[in-house]
Amino acid sequence: MGKFMALKQENNEKIKELEVKLKDLELKYLIKSKELDILHDITSFANEMNDLKEILDNLLSKLINMMNLKGCAIYLYDKGSNLMELKAIKGITGELIQNITVIHPKIKLLPDLKSKTEINILGNYYKIQPDAENSSISSTFLIPLLSKEEFLGLINLVPHELDKLSQNNIEMLVNIGNELGCVIKKFLESEKMQESEEKFKAITEDTSLGIIIIQDRIIKYASKGISNISEFSIEELTGLPILNFFNIIHPNERNEIKKIAIKKESGDLNAPNNISFRIFTKSGKIKWLDVHTKDIIYHSKNAILVVGIDQTEKKLTEEKLKESEEDYRKRTTILEYLNKMIIKGNSAKEVNVFFEEILELIKHLMDVKIVVTYIYEKGKKQLVLSKCIGLSEKIIPFIVNIGYNDSFLQTLMQGKKALYLDDYTIARPKFINFPLTSIIAVPIFDEGNFFGVLSVARDSSNKFSPDDLSVMLMISDILSSVISRLQYDSKLKKSEEKYRTLLETSPDHILITDLNGKIEYINRHPSDFELGTVIGKQIYEFISPEFHEDQKNVIMDVLETGCVKKVVLKGKEPLGYPAWYETQLVPLKKGEIIEKLMYIARDITDIKTSKLKILESEQKYKGIFDENITAIYVFDTEKKFMDSNQAGLDLLGYSLDELLSLSIPDVDGGTVFNEPAHATLLLGEKIENYIHNLQRKDGKMITVLNNSRPLTNENGEIIGMQSTIIDISDRIAAENTLKESEEKYRLISENINDLLAIINENNEFEFINEEIFQKYLEYNETDLLGKDIHNYINKGDLNKAGLSNLILDTIKSGDILLDTRFKHKKGFYLWLEMKIRKFTDKNGKNKALILATDISERRALEEARLEYLKDLEQEISSKSKELRTESKKLQDTLNELNITQELLMETEKLASVGLLAAGIAHEINNPLMGIINYADIVYEELEKTNSINLEIEPYSFIKEIMQQGNRISEIVNGLLSFSRQDQGVFIISDISEVIKSALLLVLPKIRRFQIDLSLDADNNIPKIPMRVQNIQQVIINVLQNSLDALNEKYGLKSKPNTKKISINIKKVFIKETEFVNVMITDNGIGIKKKNLPKVFDPFFTTKKFSKEHGVGLGLSISYGIIKAHKGEIDLKSKWGESTTVVILLPVKNENE
Repeated sequence: MGKFMALKQENNEKIKELEVKLKDLELKYLIKSKELDILHDITSFANEMNDLKEILDNLLSKLINMMNLKGCAIYLYDKGSNLMELKAIKGITGELIQNITVIHPKIKLLPDLKSKTEINILGNYYKIQPDAENSSISSTFLIPLLSKEEFLGLINLVPHELDKLSQNNIEMLVNIGNELGCVIKKFLESEKMQESEEKFKAITEDTSLGIIIIQDRIIKYASKGISNISEFSIEELTGLPILNFFNIIHPNERNEIKKIAIKKESGDLNAPNNISFRIFTKSGKIKWLDVHTKDIIYHSKNAILVVGIDQTEKKLTEEKLKESEEDYRKRTTILEYLNKMIIKGNSAKEVNVFFEEILELIKHLMDVKIVVTYIYEKGKKQLVLSKCIGLSEKIIPFIVNIGYNDSFLQTLMQGKKALYLDDYTIARPKFINFPLTSIIAVPIFDEGNFFGVLSVARDSSNKFSPDDLSVMLMISDILSSVISRLQYDSKLKKSEEKYRTLLETSPDHILITDLNGKIEYINRHPSDFELGTVIGKQIYEFISPEFHEDQKNVIMDVLETGCVKKVVLKGKEPLGYPAWYETQLVPLKKGEIIEKLMYIARDITDIKTSKLKILESEQKYKGIFDENITAIYVFDTEKKFMDSNQAGLDLLGYSLDELLSLSIPDVDGGTVFNEPAHATLLLGEKIENYIHNLQRKDGKMITVLNNSRPLTNENGEIIGMQSTIIDISDRIAAENTLKESEEKYRLISENINDLLAIINENNEFEFINEEIFQKYLEYNETDLLGKDIHNYINKGDLNKAGLSNLILDTIKSGDILLDTRFKHKKGFYLWLEMKIRKFTDKNGKNKALILATDISERRALEEARLEYLKDLEQEISSKSKELRTESKKLQDTLNELNITQELLMETEKLASVGLLAAGIAHEINNPLMGIINYADIVYEELEKTNSINLEIEPYSFIKEIMQQGNRISEIVNGLLSFSRQDQGVFIISDISEVIKSALLLVLPKIRRFQIDLSLDADNNIPKIPMRVQNIQQVIINVLQNSLDALNEKYGLKSKPNTKKISINIKKVFIKETEFVNVMITDNGIGIKKKNLPKVFDPFFTTKKFSKEHGVGLGLSISYGIIKAHKGEIDLKSKWGESTTVVILLPVKNENE
């Protein structure tokens, strides 16, 4: 009985033990069911909801209800700030937040959560007891959110009572934290990829660059920029074989581009990546493209990225600049030749002699085969051949008899007209084999009387143009002016007409107004305005009203300062269209009083109105994920289906009975639970976030996300497996599409050759294409991201454009086009053309996309073009002044030839003009020698008589006559020496004598300005080889500069011995080579230190341009002369004290 009772008691204890284990299993099953329910909800929320906060809010509600919590919250970790950000909260608000705030600094929570995966027996779980005495929260639990051990944040749980959370609940929460961490990770990655796609798409679709991606010889992608450039739609370009695209390339470049494409396709590393060519647009226009190519990987295959920049406006600007340069050179050449003709005309004595001298000049200037002059004999009423060069004498009578008949003469004699035959053989068919086909004949007039004809002819390969006819008319004017001088009649009206021709043919608009703005003159050629509609009108009628105030301010500035001012104005063309002009406003003075204003306006409409083309996005973004189905399956250890929920049946399309007859290999093709994976589960370990394919009953393959874990019995033995399956087919497809899109736009933005940036509402950089910024400006992302863009843009450029805050101005005004200087990392500035467009990101925040192109080269071209135009204007002005000066000299020469006495009184003036004075020197010398000789004879005869005292008056005058005559002879010989034509020959000469002969020409000025001049030469100075006239010119140029410097410092009148010039000549040895050293020193105003490096530069001068001071060529010409003598010239100066010019000439010269 005792044994029975003992056995019964033992059985009862075992039954109780089994009941405890059964309850424990029931509790574990309940908790596991909750866990599966929550995991199912997590995956469902992730597939059904696009907003992370919405997912977290639903999850917290589920946790509070299921676990009877007082409250809970989810925090996400921000790596950048190393802080926790509250993302969702339920139940308790302020207390919970305060609780986290108290806990964190006391236990250094974050470092533990991020670095440890196991603490004591609680696993990935922390239990903390805060010592907040007045807190209503007795305890709190923090569960880390992990994804592959990456810390993403934490879940904070606040229970009503601490004991209600058991070890099983803790393990469940850890699993939930891991699952939720994976979901958050994928969501954040997807969100980041969306932002990346949005950023790169905004960059590529909003740029004006033409972008295409070529793969397998097919255009796989075409941007809106290339569509706008080519005028073909994106649909027409996408899918187009590249060979067909070559058809729009200009034929002149097509074959070369094809060769380059073949080289790149074959992998030739020497194939150029940067090329330039022309294309035909869809409408037939021709555009220039600068193209950059780069090899890329696109959709896992080799491809070529092509980025094209529309350079049409730049090319047009370059062509205009070339035309301006050519026009400038042509006009300069014409002016030089015309000036030579005028100089020869000044010294001419006879018409035929003058014709002989200038026919060769005309032949070279006009590039003709023949030049002929005819004299008109009034009595015979016919032309008589005067002079001819170029063809044989057999042709000359033939030319005369061809067509210079009465009808021809009447044509030429009816006013200022000319005969212009572009094809003479058409006009005279019977002379079909005649060698000359293009002829110009211009009349020569004398005060309205027909004097003769100047004719030039070319062969068929080089026909005349209307410009050639204009030049011939100018030459005719010069001939007429010379004839007028030779006949002692004034031809000043001809000179005036000549200047007007130059003015009227100017490419610029030139207007003259009175001080009230009333137009008094406008040149005809460029303006195309009817003069009657302009003369007498106000200048403001031709300027847009918004520029009136600026114009008035500029006029006031010119009137106050007397200086030339530049301004850009908007006006209108003759047909009324708006036009932009870059205008110089020049004061016209009489003495020091401004009487009128001259406007010189250059049309810059084409440059000013460059259009800004900003592209807009065409596509709206699609959602990444479609709705998916979550399924839960139970398998035995042999992979046979044991159970499934309805979602699982719906997912695969089977009924429950059909599914239970299948095993895993029947639906997965042997890819899911291969032997290593199956072995992992049988070892008691989980398989998480495994992506694979399943085959539905209807044969369709779907992509799923699989999370599996082993199932155990009460003894811990593995009896099966449970899998949570989520259909992510749509999400995978969307992710692949998103990856392709992000890859495409990222590749494009990284490889275009322009600067790209995005700024936020605070004008701070959020994005830059770092490689291009480093290329042009040497900035990297660290330098710019988060920095205010205004710190790098020239504030003057912003103010000029009326901008103060780029992001606000863009939001207010829309798209902005801005030319500005941007600060380089090294401190200097580059010119950029910025195209700024606003856009709104997915969070509704305003941002701006900036596309910037380096336009430094274009700005340099524009500045060079303006500089050329300025030089041309100065040259025309200078030549016009010279022409007027030469005309005045003509009249002076007439007076000097008529009165010998006046000629002697004007010796100083003749000396200053060199060759012109030398022209009359020969005429003076002969009678002067007679006077001296006769005086000498009289003196000798009287001396023989011994009856007359030759030392008393009036007999002493005879000796004075001889002395003064010899003085005049010295001056004449000095002029002849100066004008001697020895420029091409080196002769052995005495440098001291050469300098003395040069001093004769400036001695009158030295005396007039009371300058103390000293000349000191060593006795052993050797004679040296030189071009005498050239060395004299150098000495005169240097002395003239000394005179100017002395007068600038002391004034024209000063005390004696104040102004000093010293000339020292000595022999020196430098590196065993013998030189003659000439040192000229003055105590004048000197030269500023900053100007010393430029004194030998052409056209450099510190003096205002005038007849006396010239245009700054003296020292430049002197430098060239000394270098031609194998010598050296140097200048040393101290501002306000003195200047010394040192000239070294070799004693032995290879030119001698």
